[in-house]
Amino acid sequence: MGDVLSANDVVEAAQSMIAKAAKQLRDKSSPDRARVVFIVSHFLDRPYVECLDPLIAHTLTAPTLPDEIDAMWVFFAPSHLVVWSAVEQRWTQLLLGSFKEDGTAPEVDFGMELLQHYEGLFLERAGIDGPSPFYYGLGTGELPSAVDAE
Repeated sequence: MGDVLSANDVVEAAQSMIAKAAKQLRDKSSPDRARVVFIVSHFLDRPYVECLDPLIAHTLTAPTLPDEIDAMWVFFAPSHLVVWSAVEQRWTQLLLGSFKEDGTAPEVDFGMELLQHYEGLFLERAGIDGPSPFYYGLGTGELPSAVDAE
């Protein structure tokens, strides 16, 4: 795992991918279609300091995007999804959740995060026994003191 960055630094680090996506959109998409870039950054690849904050859109600055891009979706896996609108010049955060058709939350095994739960279901149904980068958890707690109390 590398250095911990801000979410803004993660977006900035994606500039070469954004430029490459803009070129592909320019070459493949007609101007009458929305040109959207999707960036996925996993916490284990680029840990970001806002990872435990419920909302992060307000901390993001306006990205520098090529003119060909109408919107950019950034998924800071596993928990934050934000969208930059070139027209509105603002970030919008989408809150992730999952509900069954009856509106109830799915059962999640052993207190796992939703992504972990569905990764487990996928691996099981796909017949994959190998490890998964999605089986990790973050938590807070107190460490025992290194000095014994008298």
